[in-house]
Amino acid sequence: MKLEGGPTESPDFRLLHHFVALNLGDDVECEIRVENGQWTAHRFSHHSFIFIPAGVQHAARGLPAKVMLLEVGAQFGESVLHSCGDGTTFRPLLAFEDAVVVHIMLALADEIRGSGLQEQVHTEALGAALISRLALHGAAAPPPQPTRGLPLARLHRVLNHVAGHLDAPPSLGTLAALASMDLFRFVRAFKQSTGLSPHRYVLDARITHSKELLRNRALSVTDVAIRTGFATPSHFAETFRRLTNMSPGEFRRTAMR
Repeated sequence: MKLEGGPTESPDFRLLHHFVALNLGDDVECEIRVENGQWTAHRFSHHSFIFIPAGVQHAARGLPAKVMLLEVGAQFGESVLHSCGDGTTFRPLLAFEDAVVVHIMLALADEIRGSGLQEQVHTEALGAALISRLALHGAAAPPPQPTRGLPLARLHRVLNHVAGHLDAPPSLGTLAALASMDLFRFVRAFKQSTGLSPHRYVLDARITHSKELLRNRALSVTDVAIRTGFATPSHFAETFRRLTNMSPGEFRRTAMR
């Protein structure tokens, strides 16, 4: 993902990945051509976006100078598309407006700025939500399906894996594979079973484990951060405070009284 800056014109080409460009700047008039068709004029307003599916030939000119550029792997996109059901596909979206897409992309940007993509489960969930939302504009959305929880054996398999990997949190794809489900079905079923999203469950488990480790004065806060999968002590401290309303040091002093 590129958070700011972008070309004002692009040549005809095809990308191997799905591509989204979100306008972070002023409104501009631009022209876009898809699959050697005619140039078409569009008003690229603030927070509107262009979505080009993988493999679609396209060119653009007059693009804004300040954009957020995001590429999503074609294989990841296809796995999400499969979970959306029949009648859903990818198609180019040109100077399109969707507040949900904007919200997800800005949340992804915050993830990258704040944690350097360390919270992989959350980042993948946001990516899946984004590509699913884009795909739903390709056709009428399928009728909603009732949400069911994970079968008990699969749930235990996932939870045991999380408990055994708190020092290197597993990806959302790994957890879904353990449950033998696609990403979107897994996220819904996991929340139905536990009341929490996979990201929040993993994060809570790491913080709970960190509390146990903080009671051991032989371990520094840096040691605890590493053993619970945080990239830096500052990221650990920030997350710990956000979830507990106290710093790791404050918790340690309180717990050892």
